[in-house]
Amino acid sequence: MINKQTTNNQQPTTNNKQQTTNNKKPTTNKLLALVASLGLVLSSWGVTVVSAAPLLEQQGTLSLEDNRLEDGRIYDAYDFQASAGEFVTIVVTSEQFDTYLLLLDSQDKLVEENQNISYQNLNSSITIEIPATGKYLALVISNGGRRGGYNFQVREATRWEIEKLEADNLVDRGIEEYQNGQFQQAIRSWELASSLYNVVQDDFEDISPLQEGEETILGNIGLAYNQLGDYNKAISYQERSLQLAREIGNRGGEVVALNNLGLIYSSQGNYQQAVSYYQQSLTWKRELRDVAGEAKSLGSLGFAYFSLGNYQQAINYYEQSLNLIRQLNDSAAEGASLSSLGSAYKALAQYDKAISYYQASLAIKRKLGDSSGEVAILNYLGQVYFDKEDYNQAIDYYQQSLELARGIGDRRGEATALQNIGVARSYLGDYSEAVRSYDDSGLIFRELERWSK
Repeated sequence: MINKQTTNNQQPTTNNKQQTTNNKKPTTNKLLALVASLGLVLSSWGVTVVSAAPLLEQQGTLSLEDNRLEDGRIYDAYDFQASAGEFVTIVVTSEQFDTYLLLLDSQDKLVEENQNISYQNLNSSITIEIPATGKYLALVISNGGRRGGYNFQVREATRWEIEKLEADNLVDRGIEEYQNGQFQQAIRSWELASSLYNVVQDDFEDISPLQEGEETILGNIGLAYNQLGDYNKAISYQERSLQLAREIGNRGGEVVALNNLGLIYSSQGNYQQAVSYYQQSLTWKRELRDVAGEAKSLGSLGFAYFSLGNYQQAINYYEQSLNLIRQLNDSAAEGASLSSLGSAYKALAQYDKAISYYQASLAIKRKLGDSSGEVAILNYLGQVYFDKEDYNQAIDYYQQSLELARGIGDRRGEATALQNIGVARSYLGDYSEAVRSYDDSGLIFRELERWSK
């Protein structure tokens, strides 16, 4: 539930969003660009490929003479024919380089990808139900520039691989339900997936993917309970995820669990405990040289200290986060970080600095076309001028926020702006207009409350 913002109750903007431990790698624009750079037209095979039977086992070698992606990575390509509804497993193993596997259909569309089977197994494997009869192209790619020999195999999927695929699909379905606010349904999907992982565990020689999947599920269920406000269950599941990550040596999973525990304690209002977990997460992210993760942890620490009323310490962490974000050229995160600094300086009554940071954030929001973010920042600027007792200037910013909110259909932003206009009008002694704004705001808030039930 998002608290409505008033001139006397401002929350800092952060980029501390709910995180799920989903290990599925979504298609990225960068990846699509790399695939497009191959110039593949599978009907005529625009690259040199190694012909293959529908089920095959091939030994190959990646060398400097092989095909290259736009980013310089070398690859081999294998085509095969498959029928709709078939369950196929494609595996690449190598002792000499970190493998990466892409599967494309006859229209050059990415069907699936896999970098590592698990945190322990740097080989690549895809199990998939073939969506349509036709030719498919598998790309064996070297990550990290190393070269050498590998084994490539396409075969019929085993029963337990199919059951694991069903469990993986349930995990993905749970993530979709979570993102749609269907938290109870998401929990049920993840619990079913967990049951399937347990059923097939004895059939796998390498159970690390199943352990990693179970760790993911525990963490995700914890986040769902956090959204439902059941903090005790949320913490319990997240602690189990953390324990399992440590038992199996999954450092990345440990970092995610630590961060999520910080987030849950922050949601609970226990900011001191949140700081403890964020600090642990930050330590590991620095050791892993995860700059983006480090920036997020620093921002989360800033938010926790802001919530504790330690605004100077919050500024310290926000500034460190901002420096890293700028190194990463992440404009959206930079806009959020600037807004957070504005909120901290506003809390210290350093209004000129607050205005400067908010204006910088506003410029980025406008450049990115982030209208919702612009609505919020205009409202924040109005709050600063209200605190400066410049009520006319405050109303001007609130009015800009109101008009933009109406233009994009942001009902909550509209109600917030109307409420704040009412407060400012009352301070100017314009009571009739203040009452009108209050009434209009109240109608919208009641409407939003009915929709949320």
